[in-house]
Amino acid sequence: MAEIFPEFGGMHQRYHDITVVELLSHSAGLPEDDDEVWSSFVQSSASLIEQRYALSEEALAYDSDNQRGKFLYRNINYVVVAAIL
Repeated sequence: MAEIFPEFGGMHQRYHDITVVELLSHSAGLPEDDDEVWSSFVQSSASLIEQRYALSEEALAYDSDNQRGKFLYRNINYVVVAAIL
C-alpha cells in the first residue's frame, strides 16, 4: 500500500506491504469498521471517489489487533480496493 498511496504519510507500518489479494480475501488485518467514521462519510457531500480515498487513508493510519493472513470480513477492504482503482 505504501507504493500505491505514497501520499498517505500517516499509514501504519503494518500496512505498507499488504496486497490487493489480501484485501480482496479479507486477510489484510485491517481494523474493524468504525460506525462513527462510516457515518461521517455517508453524510459527506464529497464525491464517492473522494470519500473512498479519505476513508482508506483513515483506516490505514490505525493499528489493529486483527491478524494478517486470517480471514476476517471487513467492508473497508473493498473500499481500499475501490480507492486503488
